[in-house]
Amino acid sequence: MKRSTLKILACPMCKAYPLRMKAFKQIWIGREEIISEGVLKCPKCARWYPIIDEIPRMLPDGMRPNYSKFVSKYGNRILK
Repeated sequence: MKRSTLKILACPMCKAYPLRMKAFKQIWIGREEIISEGVLKCPKCARWYPIIDEIPRMLPDGMRPNYSKFVSKYGNRILK
């Protein structure tokens, strides 16, 4: 996910904008920062959405898969 994409994303549950982002792994292509792993956090409802393989996984609660592998890897950093 390009860092610049953050300015157009809103929480799919409560529609809050802007979201906060914490990058765990990123690369630079020219002047563009690409987040390959990280988390998006909603400041209003406190939900979080993982960024996995450069893709923000922003699904509503009923459609969210189990992110146990992501949580086991970054759990201590998600809620900080």
